[in-house]
Amino acid sequence: MEDLIHPDIVMVEDNLLDAELMLRALKKQKEDLRLLWLRDGAEALDFVFSRGKFANCHTSPRLIILDLKLPRVGGVEVLREIKQYEKTRRIPVVVFSSSCEWQDLSDCYDIGVNSYVVKSADYHSFMKSVTEMEHYWSKQNQIAG
Repeated sequence: MEDLIHPDIVMVEDNLLDAELMLRALKKQKEDLRLLWLRDGAEALDFVFSRGKFANCHTSPRLIILDLKLPRVGGVEVLREIKQYEKTRRIPVVVFSSSCEWQDLSDCYDIGVNSYVVKSADYHSFMKSVTEMEHYWSKQNQIAG
C-alpha cells in the first residue's frame, strides 16, 4: 500500500502491453522504484486530487507518464486539470503517446506539458525511451518545491 500512497512515478496507461513494457523498463532501472499504474484518466485525476479511493493520499509524484488515448477521461483533459491548479501544476507530466499528430502536440504544449515523447513500435526504441525518461526525470531534473 505504501507504493500507492507515495509513488515516485505515476504511469497512466490503458494498454496492457505498453504498461508491462514500461514497468519492465522502469523496474530494471531502479528495483526499489515506487510506481503506481493507473489505467484511465478518471483514476489519474482521483489520485492527483486525492479523491475516491485515493482520498487519503496527499502526495505529489516526481513524474506522471501520461498516455493520451485513455478511457473515461482522455489524457489531454487530465493534463488540463493538472496544469490548471497551483497545487498540482508543478508536477512534471510527460505525455508518452503513439500519436504524433500536430494538434495533439500543440494542445499538450499549450496546456503546459513538460515533455512529449512519441512511443515507438520498435521494442528496443520503446524501452530506450522509457529508460531515458526515467533517468532524466528521476535523476537529473530538479523539482521546485
